[in-house]
Amino acid sequence: MKLLFVGEKAPPSFQLLEMRKRRVSFMITSAIGKDGVTHTTNRGILHNFVEFLQSKYDPIQVDDACVTQMEEAEFRTLPL
Repeated sequence: MKLLFVGEKAPPSFQLLEMRKRRVSFMITSAIGKDGVTHTTNRGILHNFVEFLQSKYDPIQVDDACVTQMEEAEFRTLPL
């Protein structure tokens, strides 16, 4: 595995291992749905998260004219 660090030296192996441990510790490996079923796949966890957000928040109201105007605008780059 080749790491690219612009303008710096590569961090020591210990720091790379610590970075990996930190990243892995924040990974979601399972989620329990409303029906009590444990989801362990990425798709299942994502579906569970979407259901949670849909039940917690109301849909955002959008004016159709604004959507049409955005579709007609020609963006050469993505707006930030």
